Amino acid sequence: MRFSNDQRAGGMVMYSAPGPLADVVAFHRASLERHGMTVTEATVHPVRDYIETRFEGRTADGRSSLSINIIDKSEPDMIVQLNYADEKG
Repeated sequence: MRFSNDQRAGGMVMYSAPGPLADVVAFHRASLERHGMTVTEATVHPVRDYIETRFEGRTADGRSSLSINIIDKSEPDMIVQLNYADEKG
């Protein structure tokens, strides 16, 4: 899915990744860091009948971000949702 408005452009991608959760989190954190993003600490939230782990990477200039939500309802695979945004102007 893609979006664009006067302030930002971005989108969302969802896919499944083989667990365990700790490995999926570590992979995505390392990827954000490898691309020069500052990564927030992961937070864990119960949502209905599953647990969601969230964290975000942001570029040094603050203009681009990538948030990662990992849903661990579907073991052995995790569902990963990536939301990205780039500020315009």
